[in-house]
Amino acid sequence: MNTPNVSQKRIMVTSFFGGIAWGVGSVIGATLVVAILLWLLQSVGWVPVIGDLAKEVNKTINKVQPTESPRQTR
Repeated sequence: MNTPNVSQKRIMVTSFFGGIAWGVGSVIGATLVVAILLWLLQSVGWVPVIGDLAKEVNKTINKVQPTESPRQTR
């Protein structure tokens, strides 16, 4: 598809900035959704339950991980 009135450089620049805007918008949207979800959970009182679950997961991970790094074999 050749369009003689639009340069390839302009198309690439426009696509690049469009992609940047899409990415920034996605991050902002996801942040808002998570913030609203956490706010709703906090109003219900479920956030402490999530915090306790995170502590248990962290404790389990620390138990499973070895304290020393294994020797590397050649």
